[in-house]
Amino acid sequence: GNKAAKSAGKKICRAFGESKILVTCDIHNKASQKTIIKNGGVLEKEIKDTADLSKRGVIQRYWISV
Repeated sequence: GNKAAKSAGKKICRAFGESKILVTCDIHNKASQKTIIKNGGVLEKEIKDTADLSKRGVIQRYWISV
């Protein structure tokens, strides 16, 4: 579940010498926002979706410290 994914992400980041994970979601995806924040995500900024990956055209960028 969520704990296993978080633990694996931390191990991978540390193996590569990284201290943070960048996680993104659509601005209107409340479930993803809630999960990201629950796991320590800090909103960096909202950006225009130039790759057409989001439903609303805006992506939120969150950082999670590992």
